[in-house]
Amino acid sequence: MGRTRRRRIRERLLLLEREKEELPAQQQEEKLPIFIHKTQRVTITERKRIEDVARQLEEVLMKRIKKRKIETRQIVVEEIRNELRINKIINSEESDIEIEVNTDDEENKAEEYEAWTNREIARTKRGKEEREAMLRP
Repeated sequence: MGRTRRRRIRERLLLLEREKEELPAQQQEEKLPIFIHKTQRVTITERKRIEDVARQLEEVLMKRIKKRKIETRQIVVEEIRNELRINKIINSEESDIEIEVNTDDEENKAEEYEAWTNREIARTKRGKEEREAMLRP
C-alpha cells in the first residue's frame, strides 16, 4: 500500500508541474504580486484629488461653453435688430425718393466705340513713331 500511495503522489506532482508548464507566461505573472515603489503608488486620496481637479476643469469648461452660447445669441439678436432697422430705413426712403437707374447703355455704345478707335489709332501712331525714332539715330 505504501508504494501505491507514493505513486499517486508522484503522479499528482507530475500533473501539477505539467499544468504549470502549459499555462501561458501571462497567467503565471498575474498570480505573482508586483512590487510598486512607494513614490509611484497612487493612494486613494490622490485619486480623489485628481478626480476633483478633473471635475472642476469640466465645470469650468461647461461654464465657458454656456457663456459663449449666450454671447453668440446676443450677437445674433443684435444683427437681426440692425438688419430690421436698415430695412425700415430703406423702405421709408423708397417711398420718399424715386431711385433713378441708368439704362442708357445702348445709347453710349456708339460713343464708346468711337473713343476706343481713336485711342487705338493714337497708340499705333505712337508705336510707329517710337520705332522710327530708334532706327534714325
